[in-house]
Amino acid sequence: MVKVWRVGLLVVALAPLAAFGQASGAQSTADNDASVGEQPAGSTGAQPNYPGLPRGQAPKLETDIGPVKVRFYGTILFNSSISTSEVIGQEVPLWAGNNSGAVTYPDGSVGHAGNDHDLVFTMRQSILGFTLNPAKPSDTGWNPSALVEIDFFGSRTADTFSPENRVFNEPRLRLAYMQLEHRKLKFVFGQDKMILAPLDPVSFSHVGVPLGASAGDLWGWFPQARVDWSTTMGKTGLLMQFGVLRPQFGDTRLEAAPTSGSIFDLGSSGLGERSSQPFYQGRIAISPPIRKTTATFGKETCRGRGGHH
Repeated sequence: MVKVWRVGLLVVALAPLAAFGQASGAQSTADNDASVGEQPAGSTGAQPNYPGLPRGQAPKLETDIGPVKVRFYGTILFNSSISTSEVIGQEVPLWAGNNSGAVTYPDGSVGHAGNDHDLVFTMRQSILGFTLNPAKPSDTGWNPSALVEIDFFGSRTADTFSPENRVFNEPRLRLAYMQLEHRKLKFVFGQDKMILAPLDPVSFSHVGVPLGASAGDLWGWFPQARVDWSTTMGKTGLLMQFGVLRPQFGDTRLEAAPTSGSIFDLGSSGLGERSSQPFYQGRIAISPPIRKTTATFGKETCRGRGGHH
C-alpha cells in the first residue's frame, strides 16, 4: 500500500485596501457558485473561477478607473507531499509508481526495494489575474468586459548552465478573453475553457491541470469565439452555447510534437490545422438548486477533423 501525505497552504494574496480599492456593494453570483468551470446563468461581467478562489462575501481588491472597474485577484498556493513510493506527476499527483523493485538513480546509486520515497514542495500553481468590467453596467445596452489570468506552471527552460528544476518557473497564460453581454446574450472571444468540458473536479493539488486530467476529464483552455445564451426558470438556470475553437488535439498520433530545443517551441501542423476547419462545439446545460448547492447537467457535442463526439 502506498501512503501519501499532502499539506496545502492557501493564502489569498490580494485583499482589498481601504486606501486603494472599493468593495463592491453587490456580490456576484459567480462568487457564490459551488461549481468550478462556468458562470451560473444570470451572472454578468468577467468573473474569476478556480480552485482556491474565496467564496461568499469575501472582500475584493478593485477600484474604478473612469468608466472601468478594475479588479485584481490571486492566490498564493503552497503544496507539499511525502509518499512511500514514487508519485507520477509529482506537483500534480496522478498515480503511484511501482515500489516493488530496486531503483537506479541518475548518479548510479541504487535504491532498495520498498524504500523509494518522494518529497515534493511546489508553489507553481499560484495564480494572479485581473478583470475589467463596466463601473456602471447598462441595463439596456451592451456591456464589455475582459479577464486575464496566469499561473507559474509553464515550461522550464533547459540549457547547459542552470539546472532546469532550480530556476525558470515561467508564467503561463491560463485565460485571456473579452466578452460582450446584452441581457441574456453573451459573445466571448479569446482563450477560455472549451465548451465541451467546462466543469472540473476541485482540488488544491490540481490547479495547474484539473483533477481527473488523466481519468477522462476532457479539459482544455482553447482560443475560441463563442456565443452564450442564459436564462432562469424559477431557481433553475438554463445555458446554451455554441462556438468555434482552435483545431488542436495535443495528441502526437494526430499532430507532431513540438521541436526540441526550438527557441519558439514550434511543431508541425496537425490534422486539425491542415483541415482548414475549426472545432465546432455546442452545449446545453441546466443548473437546478439541490439543497444548499447547485448541480449542473448538460449535453455537449464536438465536430472537427477526425469525427465528432
